[in-house]
Amino acid sequence: MGLRLVRVHGRDMLGARVEVVRKDAPTLWRRVRSDGSYASANDPRVLVGLGDRRERPTVRVHWPDGGSEEWSDVAIDTWTVLQQGKGL
Repeated sequence: MGLRLVRVHGRDMLGARVEVVRKDAPTLWRRVRSDGSYASANDPRVLVGLGDRRERPTVRVHWPDGGSEEWSDVAIDTWTVLQQGKGL
């Protein structure tokens, strides 16, 4: 599952934490970051490996401003953009 987290105006939401809640499996955590080593940068998108699971997990995003939102119908095996203010 690939996720890109963006602000209302389309900029990447660096510092956001992603909680991927899977049924009958441990919750996975990822952080949106672009830092790397000196004079380099990384892709700010989040990649979550789900193995051979076919069921869609619940994705909770904890935004840097303290708010949080949830998406329950995020497609797997593709990249999805989650925009602040568009979740539940």
